[in-house]
Amino acid sequence: QFQAVDLPYGDGQYSMVIILTNLNVTIDDVILTMDQTSWNDWLSHFEKQEGNIFLPRFKLEYKIKLNDILIALGMRIAFSADEADFTRMYQPGGLYIDEVNHKTFVEVNEEGTEAAAVTSVVISERSGNSSEGFVVRVNRPFIFAIRENHSGTILFIGKIVDPT
Repeated sequence: QFQAVDLPYGDGQYSMVIILTNLNVTIDDVILTMDQTSWNDWLSHFEKQEGNIFLPRFKLEYKIKLNDILIALGMRIAFSADEADFTRMYQPGGLYIDEVNHKTFVEVNEEGTEAAAVTSVVISERSGNSSEGFVVRVNRPFIFAIRENHSGTILFIGKIVDPT
């Protein structure tokens, strides 16, 4: 259904997984098969190899206001100017939560990857083409995930439907 590559950053604590669908498979078909078991199985099949990957530049930004979500989860009082009580943090009182926003940012270009709330990392592109190893041309829809490798935590995940 796809080919995948795991690109390590720096000392290997973090990496970016690229999942490139085969020509006859849609990106959503692959996403439907993704769960913790399949993800772990896919990662277990990676082998260290030399090769070339041709990856387009991309930039993603996401922003969401979390007030309604947090209120629905039981934090209504914290957002109420009349009911909130933060006097243990600020003795005069009168404080309440007005707004909670979440924003993420991921940019991949020739110089490397930059992600908000995560350290900036640099990936150097190997110059020239090697006749040995694999070649991956990311020229159709793909999934990417930036992960911390010790715990396996996915920090960012997304899909690029038009890599042009």
